Amino acid sequence: MDRQLDDPSITAQALQELEKLLMTLDGPIIVALHFVPHQDFLYDHPYFQRFNAFLGSQAFHQLFVKYRVKEVVFGHLHHRHQSRVIEGVRYHMRPLGYIREWELTRNFFNDFPQYKIPQMYRLHKRYNAVKDLVEFRDYKKKHIADELRDALIVLETN
Repeated sequence: MDRQLDDPSITAQALQELEKLLMTLDGPIIVALHFVPHQDFLYDHPYFQRFNAFLGSQAFHQLFVKYRVKEVVFGHLHHRHQSRVIEGVRYHMRPLGYIREWELTRNFFNDFPQYKIPQMYRLHKRYNAVKDLVEFRDYKKKHIADELRDALIVLETN
């Protein structure tokens, strides 16, 4: 990527803008953002290190605690996890991600094992192998509502 600023500078800039906004708010605060706001959600695997960058900075979490943010919804890593509370802040990692990463696609291969390929761990290859099949299109129509529902989060503001 060609960027004018390095990761620490981008982080500092984002934190400054976020804090200015949080200072003006009163009542229950819900933050929605793309990137990962807490290091506990980053993957400690060499393959994922290149995606982590500044996206797990504890400084975001510290701002959320300071301004009593109630809920934080985020994605970036394309994997869904159960909601988790850390120091009073409830985090929701509910990204939709790409169809090749969906549970629907994974379940299709369990239900139709005859379409499995030798490199099942290569998500784009396994998806490309079935995306045009009538069976997959029918399966997707039948299960897409469940997939979307699983990525949805409804928050109470009371």
